[in-house]
Amino acid sequence: MCYKTTMAGGLKFEKNNYNRFWRWHFYAALFITPLLITLTMSGIGYLFYTDIENIIYDDLFFGESNNTDELTIDEGIANVKEQYKGYDVSKIIVLDDPYNTRLTMTNEQGEDNNNQIVGEQNSKYTYSNVMRNTHSSLFVGGTIVNYLVELAACWAIFLLLSGLYLTYRSKAWQKKQHSSPRQKYKRLHALLGTVIVIPMILIIFTGLPWSFFMGNFINTAAHENPSIGVPLLKQQPPTSDMNEIPWATRSNALPSSSVPNSMQTMKRWM
Repeated sequence: MCYKTTMAGGLKFEKNNYNRFWRWHFYAALFITPLLITLTMSGIGYLFYTDIENIIYDDLFFGESNNTDELTIDEGIANVKEQYKGYDVSKIIVLDDPYNTRLTMTNEQGEDNNNQIVGEQNSKYTYSNVMRNTHSSLFVGGTIVNYLVELAACWAIFLLLSGLYLTYRSKAWQKKQHSSPRQKYKRLHALLGTVIVIPMILIIFTGLPWSFFMGNFINTAAHENPSIGVPLLKQQPPTSDMNEIPWATRSNALPSSSVPNSMQTMKRWM
């Protein structure tokens, strides 16, 4: 009787533990799914921003100017500064043909525009910057939003790990005879979740260094411990002991090398 009671108590504990994880798994998915979809779509959109912007801004990037005169960079800067009063050129992007040269101009309030002879655009609202700002801060910015995005990424890790636990405990990957539609969807959900666990965790962990809290933590740790990741051989390069040098040459001057000359030699050979 004691053995049966112990087994029953253990089964009850495991069932309660399973239900507890299931509830947290459900709440985590309910909370972060909208954010994950937004981050995923904006991240995918940013990956292809070059091709997409070439189509959207075809006239600006590749369009011909109404002016037939060829201008130098200095002349182009003078022209756009004359046309856009109160703006100074902060960046010049010179690209190969068939791209047009781009000038980024900023005023005293920090507002900037990318101005070309063939047209203009506000860099804040270009496709690439909209995708990037949406991915990093939901295009709203601020400390709360940045923490919210980072929190969603951390909860995604819990979502994946708790899903693995639930899949293992319920053996959801096993195919059962006469399965109901609900059981079929559950099995499909478990299989897909198991497959994407490793790539999803890799994506999340490689994205966290760019986040608000974790990024600052990693940056501070790197500055406080500059030797992390540096091979021991580079930290402690080998040196020759004086006793290893022949007696007759111990008084000779130590050989020296010039870094600039070495670099020039390397460049010539390369």
